[in-house]
Amino acid sequence: QQLHCHNTFIAAAPYKTRSHAVYDEVSLTVLVDDMPSVEGVATAHGLSILLRLRSGTTTREIIFDGGPSARILRWNLEALGEKLAPDVVVGSLMHYHHLGALARLGLLKRALLPPPPLSIRRRGFLLRSVPGMSGVQLLLALNPWPEQALLVKSRLGEVLVVGCSVHGLYETFGRAISQLGAPFAVIGGLGLSSRDFVNLSFLRALARAGTRLLLPLHSTAWEARRLVLE
Repeated sequence: QQLHCHNTFIAAAPYKTRSHAVYDEVSLTVLVDDMPSVEGVATAHGLSILLRLRSGTTTREIIFDGGPSARILRWNLEALGEKLAPDVVVGSLMHYHHLGALARLGLLKRALLPPPPLSIRRRGFLLRSVPGMSGVQLLLALNPWPEQALLVKSRLGEVLVVGCSVHGLYETFGRAISQLGAPFAVIGGLGLSSRDFVNLSFLRALARAGTRLLLPLHSTAWEARRLVLE
């Protein structure tokens, strides 16, 4: 459940970012997911990812979602040998599957959150910076159920971390990706089944356009995960 995105572990063609790369290493640890992948880790319908962003000798931490249960999050932190002391807390979607544990642990009050459902009338997307963290942006999809993702600049390119893709990846973030360009990596909840030909085709198009890493997590069916990884 640990993924290291840097030159030592992942070989890929150079990716041209829209600005200078910031982070030498982007490390992600999946704390909560729908399906088991490590012995001793508890599952829950939800998502939580711990990101560590290293630039030189400085490392910053972001907790992206917390999953539905503080008890499960604590259990998995201990099982994985992790501690939770984030510099920034981000919630992707206004739903307890993503925010429940953050609320119980007292982290929700300082979390960067999207607007509530049915609060936005227009469509499209917005980019905003994360206070105090260069090279990290929040990508807000303006949909009936607004959802925000993280866009992190690394030496290999941009890493897009998504929570749920509640309307499907294409409908949720496709407009943004089509304008911003294919990121180096897409990681997180893809809202995908093995019969979702629209979004499977979109993922194939991303791979052709330069995306080198696809890691399906929350809200992605088992067979769909296999198809994406293949």
